Amino acid sequence: MAIFLMAGNTIRCLLILMITGIVHGLPASDDRLSLNATTTRFLISDCDSRTSIVQQALALAVSSLPDAIADAQLGTASTHGFTAFFKQRTSAPAVATVLQKIHSQSPVRGRWPNLIRASPPEFICAKFDTVLRYKHLNFDPYLACKRPKVYGFWAKRSRYIVLCDYFFERPPAPTAPRSETCIKVKDNSFQGFGNLLCLYQKYMLIHEMVHFYLGTKGLGWSTQPVEKYALNDAVDLNAELSLRNPQNYQAFVASKWYQWTL
Repeated sequence: MAIFLMAGNTIRCLLILMITGIVHGLPASDDRLSLNATTTRFLISDCDSRTSIVQQALALAVSSLPDAIADAQLGTASTHGFTAFFKQRTSAPAVATVLQKIHSQSPVRGRWPNLIRASPPEFICAKFDTVLRYKHLNFDPYLACKRPKVYGFWAKRSRYIVLCDYFFERPPAPTAPRSETCIKVKDNSFQGFGNLLCLYQKYMLIHEMVHFYLGTKGLGWSTQPVEKYALNDAVDLNAELSLRNPQNYQAFVASKWYQWTL
């Protein structure tokens, strides 16, 4: 599931006075232009008329990754939050690898329903009969989606990322200019839960794909410690736990896209 200090650091918004290629507030260079090229390589099942919505959100998510991957490779030389979210230079290869796997939709072995054949994540839309279609899952995805504001989740140890009705109530990506999307900071702490980074389809999908590629090494609701969603909680994690918390990756990608300097 989804949501994001920077010890010794401060945050400020980088005012972008000139951004070329803006389309309804979204930069064509890193979002819109790559939609047609990327929508055909995603595995999407049981979404019917919503399939195109999922395709667009996935394309937006994946197209925001190349800049984040390049920035992650800078490690602590990054000015877009790497030190805040991952703490140390030696974490750079691990972060870049996870993001690269998402970008390329790399296949992974050892996931239900076929433990032998490697598969990229498969996105399924939860319905009342999903539990009958996917009998190897030991829970009912449709019922799980009925919990308040659950937009989706990775079905543990499987290749499936389940999308709930709430996911489709959210906009695909921010539409406001990046210079207008600053999270407020006071006393070196983020103000608010971090909704600006999470209540969009593309960031929700990045979060769940990080879960998929981290697998059981990632933090979740049943791990110790549990997964951290709030921005300040995520940033307070140490270097080792930061690499296991999907929200840190999600926040870093968003930070790079918004051009925040941390």
